[in-house]
Amino acid sequence: MSTTPGHNDEQAPGEIDPQLLAQLPGALARWMPAQRWFPRKGMDVRPHIVAARALATPVDPADPGDAGQVRSWLLAVGLAPAGQATEETLVQVPVTVRTHRTGDDTHLIGELAGSFVYDGPADGHPGAGPAVHRCLR
Repeated sequence: MSTTPGHNDEQAPGEIDPQLLAQLPGALARWMPAQRWFPRKGMDVRPHIVAARALATPVDPADPGDAGQVRSWLLAVGLAPAGQATEETLVQVPVTVRTHRTGDDTHLIGELAGSFVYDGPADGHPGAGPAVHRCLR
């Protein structure tokens, strides 16, 4: 476990898995339209990842053994109506990437490249929210 100055018991951000990143647009296309914040309701869109940033994720003090098993990413996702790349909307999508299932698939975006990707703010891991909030400050 690596610590960042000023943030005790925090995992270093780690790397973005390119294989998982390549599989995310398909999972996001299925998951995003059902989200209340989705800006393109009723439209056929093709999401694509514009940028991805791995965030330092605090370790759960109740379960220090989870170090390295939960990672937080902030995605910039472009949404364009099918066939109209000039009318793109950009949204930020915080996700958590876990090595194991949480047992509650309510907020599961998808099982990709051997990992489980969850809606970050809804994941419930105590470090996911703070990691995103620090990034957006």
